[in-house]
Amino acid sequence: MKESDGFFTWITDWLGFLPWGQYQWLEVDGEHICEGFNDWGRNDLVQLTELGFLIKISEKITDEEFDRTEIVYKINVIKHEVKHEI
Repeated sequence: MKESDGFFTWITDWLGFLPWGQYQWLEVDGEHICEGFNDWGRNDLVQLTELGFLIKISEKITDEEFDRTEIVYKINVIKHEVKHEI
């Protein structure tokens, strides 16, 4: 996997027929990186954005019929000052 500069894309898509539901995955530089992301969803990304850990860069619906949505995020590197008391 290449260096991404902290950018990744959350993609959701529906195959268009039952019983399969909405699929979601993350991509970095066009590669799926979903190993271990079984119990997460869009709400988790929204909360991370609200907390300042992610910055939402763009959102587009690329296929309205199958609800394909692509949202680009950037990881927000937060630097905290640590004060040590002696």
